[in-house]
Amino acid sequence: MDKNRIKIIITLLLIVVLIFVWANSIKILRQKLGSKDKTLIAVSSSNPSEPGLEKANTGYPKKEYREDKNLEWTRCPFSGKQYNQEPIVEFKVSGIMWDEVTPQAIVNGRILSVGDIINGFVVEKIERQKVILSNGQKEIELKL
Repeated sequence: MDKNRIKIIITLLLIVVLIFVWANSIKILRQKLGSKDKTLIAVSSSNPSEPGLEKANTGYPKKEYREDKNLEWTRCPFSGKQYNQEPIVEFKVSGIMWDEVTPQAIVNGRILSVGDIINGFVVEKIERQKVILSNGQKEIELKL
């Protein structure tokens, strides 16, 4: 056999192998995607009996996924900026100094009057037994 025939045979064999690999990868992708409408979210595998969970066919151990059609982005994957997350803020009312003209409240160890700001919340109203805080979107009622 001459060199050209050997090159042609090797090239044809490589093309056949490439076609098989390509067909197999398409088959695997179709199995993984299943339906285009489903969004998959990774969840911990601590509770495998939870309904709605199914094991992913990725070859990676102990990864489980669940469908969530109402998925909202909470972090930009490019900048890392957080969106749509409410800060976890705890408030504790230690006391209320009631006066008709200038009521005051002790919240988280600070003496506050109406209009003061604490952790991004404005003191809207101070009553005899409760304090109302607001950040423009959310209103919190703290009882004594």
